[in-house]
Amino acid sequence: RASRCGTCSQGWGNEGAANPDDRYGEYSCPRFCKSGAGHSLVGTTNVVLAADGRFWYVDRAGGFADREVRLAHADQPPFAVYAITDAEIARRRDLFGIDEEVVKILRGCRDLIEPRLADVVDAFYRHQLTIPEVAAQIGDEETLARLHPAQCAYVLDLFGGCCDRAYVERRLRVGQVHEHLGVSPELYMAAMITLREKIEAQLLHRITGPERRAAVHRALGRLLVFDASLAMDTYFGSLLGKVEQQRGELASYAQDLERRVVRRTRQLEERTRRDPLTALYNPRAMRELLRREMARARRRQRSVALIYFDVDDFKRINDTLGH
Repeated sequence: RASRCGTCSQGWGNEGAANPDDRYGEYSCPRFCKSGAGHSLVGTTNVVLAADGRFWYVDRAGGFADREVRLAHADQPPFAVYAITDAEIARRRDLFGIDEEVVKILRGCRDLIEPRLADVVDAFYRHQLTIPEVAAQIGDEETLARLHPAQCAYVLDLFGGCCDRAYVERRLRVGQVHEHLGVSPELYMAAMITLREKIEAQLLHRITGPERRAAVHRALGRLLVFDASLAMDTYFGSLLGKVEQQRGELASYAQDLERRVVRRTRQLEERTRRDPLTALYNPRAMRELLRREMARARRRQRSVALIYFDVDDFKRINDTLGH
C-alpha cells in the first residue's frame, strides 16, 4: 500500500514500521516536494517505484515515513550481498562483449531515444498488461502512473554512456525488488525481450545506414543481457539464501531432536535402574555397580566393602506408601 503526493505526483511510503497512530490523511511530501505540508494522499497500491529509481511502500495501517522498501539484506549494499567485485564486473563485461565501443554506440543514440521514452514505455506496458500475472500486479492506473517515470529512467540509463559500478548497483537493486515482489524469472526475462523490441521499434528506423543499425541492435542486446544477468544474480542469491536458511533451520531442528532423544534415552535408562517409589538404585543397578567396582578392585588389587542397612518398621512404609 503506497501513496503519491497530490501536488507533485511523487510517491513515498515506508517499510511497515510506522507509528500505529498514523492514518490516511494529509501528509507533507518527505522526499520530493519541498513546498511544505498539506499534500494530499492520492490512491494506494502495493509498491511505489519513485522517479529516483527507489522503491517505497506503506503498511496496512496507512502510516507513512521517509523510508525505502526493506528487502532481504536491505542493510547491506548489493555488492556485499552478491559478491560483485570490480574484477567480476570487468569479467562479465568482457564475457558479454560490452566494450567502450558498445557504450559509445549506445551513448550516440541517446538524443534519438530520449524524446521517445514515453512512447517506448507506453508500448511496453500495453504489452505487459496482456499477461495476466503482470496485469494482476500493476494493472491499475495509479500503479502504472508511478512506474512510468522509473521505467523511462531505466531505458534512458541504457544510453547513458556508462556501465560502471554505480550502473551495476542500480541494476542489482532492480533485480532485488522484482524478486522481492515475487516476479518470476521467466516473466522478468520475457519483459526484457519486450522492452528491447519496443526500444528498437522507436529507434532503429531513425538510424541511417544498415551497418549502424546492426551495430546498435547488437550493442543494445548485449547490454540488456548484461542487465538480465545481474537480475538473475539477485534471484539465485535469494534462492541460495532461502536454501541456506532452510538448511540452517533443518540442522537446528536435527540438533534439537538429537538432544531430545539423548535426554529421553537417559531418562528411560535411569528409570530401569531406580526404584519408582524411593528413586533409590534397584537391584539391577546394584549388580551393574558391583560388577564395575569388582573389576576396578581387581585391577588395583584392592578389596571391596559393602554396608548393609536394615530400616526398622519398614512394613509401615509399605503399608502407607506402597511397595
